[in-house]
Amino acid sequence: MAFLQFDSWCWRPTRQLTTFFRQFDKQPIKPKYFTVVGLGDSSYDTFCFAAKHIEQQLTIAGSELIEPCLHIDVLNHPIPEDVAVEWLQSWINQ
Repeated sequence: MAFLQFDSWCWRPTRQLTTFFRQFDKQPIKPKYFTVVGLGDSSYDTFCFAAKHIEQQLTIAGSELIEPCLHIDVLNHPIPEDVAVEWLQSWINQ
């Protein structure tokens, strides 16, 4: 399980994310199952770009997406934590 955090709305990877991708390139991380939660602002053309990139890389590596990825748009959800908690609870209750 990996938790990644971003300092800005647009695609400017943090040191944590850069390290994650470097490790991935050297020795691909191959989790069996995964899902991704992205947070962004859809007024930017890079909306949830990092989350989408992670999803793509893990899929290419052969990991299975167990739940559709969640991309939270702060323009529509001023308290994004509420959306994430609701999504997680519905996923756990399945």
